[in-house]
Amino acid sequence: MKKIVVIALLIGFSLQAADLFAQGTDQDKVDALMNRWIRSLTTENIEQYASCYWKDATQLIYDTKGSSTLFEGIAAIRNKQQQWFENADYASMNLIYPEPNRFPYGGSSSWVYVYNNIGKYRYLEAFYIERRAEEFRIINQILVSNVVVP
Repeated sequence: MKKIVVIALLIGFSLQAADLFAQGTDQDKVDALMNRWIRSLTTENIEQYASCYWKDATQLIYDTKGSSTLFEGIAAIRNKQQQWFENADYASMNLIYPEPNRFPYGGSSSWVYVYNNIGKYRYLEAFYIERRAEEFRIINQILVSNVVVP
């Protein structure tokens, strides 16, 4: 009887360790995705930028002063970002993203990353990242600008 209990405990511990390892591996993959996304901004690489999103992704840009725009699908997101690249010099902005808050969402197949850039740029940015066929990409992005902290 003791052997069965010990074996059951070992199996349970092994399964939990495997889940934690898989979650860590997935987090590494999502970190790599988000680092590629940030690099695409600083280098103004629209191809690399677009490759970080699923084709059916959405991007909501909300300004606390009262305006918002929803971009649906990779073509709309890509066109918007291309216009931003043409109107701003991202390389000279010295964009520095802080370490994100990371949350597994619905298991390890989806993640939420939140970047708090209120102090320097006055915006918050949240990314919903989804795994499909062992690949992670952004499915939803929410940018809230002009955030003022009292």
